Amino acid sequence: MFKKTSRLRALNKRLDNALSADSIPVFDRKIKKVLILVQDDEVNYNNLFKDLHIGLATESKDVHLLRFKDKTEKKEVRPFDIITPEQFDKKGLIVGDFAPFNPDTQYDLVLAYYEQPQLFLNTIVMDQQKAFKVGLQGNHEALFHFIITTKTSQFDLFIAELLRYLRILSFIA
Repeated sequence: MFKKTSRLRALNKRLDNALSADSIPVFDRKIKKVLILVQDDEVNYNNLFKDLHIGLATESKDVHLLRFKDKTEKKEVRPFDIITPEQFDKKGLIVGDFAPFNPDTQYDLVLAYYEQPQLFLNTIVMDQQKAFKVGLQGNHEALFHFIITTKTSQFDLFIAELLRYLRILSFIA
C-alpha cells in the first residue's frame, strides 16, 4: 500500500514540475515513429490501429502500442505490450523491458487514447519531449498539443479527425 502511494506521489510531483507553457516544444518534422497509449480492456486495439500507419505513411514496425493494466493476476503472464504500476520505481521512472516500446526512444507522435486521466500513462506522455501529443477530451489538457473531442468508442471518428488535422498542420503528406 505505502509503496503504491509513494509511487503515485512521485509521479504527481514529476507531472506538476514538468508542466509549464515553456515545456511544450514546437513539433517541426514529419511523423516517422508513433506511440499509442491505451487503457487495457476487452477491445482489440491492435486491429483498430492496424491501418493507421498507411494514413500516416509510416511503416507498421514504427507504430508501437502500449497498454496499461492497473492490476495483473498472480498467475497471469504479462505480455510485453502491457505496462503495470509495478513497472514504475518510487521516483516515477520506468523500469523493466517492453518490446517494442523503449522508454529512451523519442517518438514523433504520441496518441493518448484513453478518456480518464491515467497518471502512469500521462507520465509516459510527459517523457516524450519532442513528440506531437494528441489526447482525448477529459484527459490532462496541459500535456497535449492537440485534443480531439470524442469517446474511445468512436474510433473511426478519432482516426478521421486525427488524420485531417495532421494534414492541415502539414505533418503528413
